[in-house]
Amino acid sequence: MGVKQVKKIPNQELPLTPEQGEVLNLILSWMTQHNFSEADRGQAEQIWLAYIKKTGLPKINEVNRRIWAATVIYLLSRQRGYSWINQNQLAKTFGVSSGSISKRWQEMNQVLEMEKNNPYQNYLSTTDYFLNAQTMEVFRRLLVFTRTSNRWKNYVEETFYQFMGADIPSIPAGLILELYIYITCDREVGEGKRIVDYFTESCPNLSQEELTFLQRIKASRFGLFEVQAVLSDQVLMFLDLFRNQKVKVEYNGPELKKGDFTMGRIIPRQEDDKALWSPGIYLMKIDRSELQELEPVARKWFWDYSVRHKGWATNEEFIQENSFLFWRWFFTRRAG
Repeated sequence: MGVKQVKKIPNQELPLTPEQGEVLNLILSWMTQHNFSEADRGQAEQIWLAYIKKTGLPKINEVNRRIWAATVIYLLSRQRGYSWINQNQLAKTFGVSSGSISKRWQEMNQVLEMEKNNPYQNYLSTTDYFLNAQTMEVFRRLLVFTRTSNRWKNYVEETFYQFMGADIPSIPAGLILELYIYITCDREVGEGKRIVDYFTESCPNLSQEELTFLQRIKASRFGLFEVQAVLSDQVLMFLDLFRNQKVKVEYNGPELKKGDFTMGRIIPRQEDDKALWSPGIYLMKIDRSELQELEPVARKWFWDYSVRHKGWATNEEFIQENSFLFWRWFFTRRAG
């Protein structure tokens, strides 16, 4: 797959080395094989050329040229909103680790400043949440079950309005999935059950893998978290500020340091073992000043919720039922 000629960057003096050209060949060959449009291929090329112009990339070997190719494709997929492309998939395709793609993506994103001005930046790749095509498909079926049942019609419409009413700023597409998790797995809709329970009962032929996946998302939890320690390259210790619990979280997104704060959902890695969690769907970094401003607001929310439940509400019940309040507050604040 060698590149015979040195290629000039358009309108630039800096040439591509043969190794840099081989990375570009890897990118374009993979995208052509997977039927990406000419516009997408052109954008991927521009990402790679812009990065070379800014950094020079003095040394590229056989392994990291595959890492760089996967990284450019991943960065393009985030730009375009191609949620079916994730780090794990690309790592397997290019024979590299997902952690190496994550690290290079952070470097490239920082150099090119592609998400610098995004106040709603999601620190996750949406489809890293799904294990494979089978679990993605069962989640799609859960959404269809939810949207097409007359039993939940008013509830779903009301919840969408609470999240996305006329006075609420537009929310990122990735947060729509978080909203569906909230609708199907957090809130009880009768008989102490959630929609995911009714869906499971209506599908007796679900595989064990599908059942386990559904149980995991049902066991997921929304929270505000402080990074207490970096335990390894891909494991952080979070303090769940709602529950005052420490949880180990497997994480391979943009760098988070001790003392950083995040908001989002975490999911147990195994259905019946909560020793290790992973972030799910949407994880947003927040500032300490925002937390200080939110605290009295959240206390009032809890008080109002407790009054409506005659003083019997617990913290956990409040969080399960009202995570949308926190998302709405943050998005409204940052939009203003």
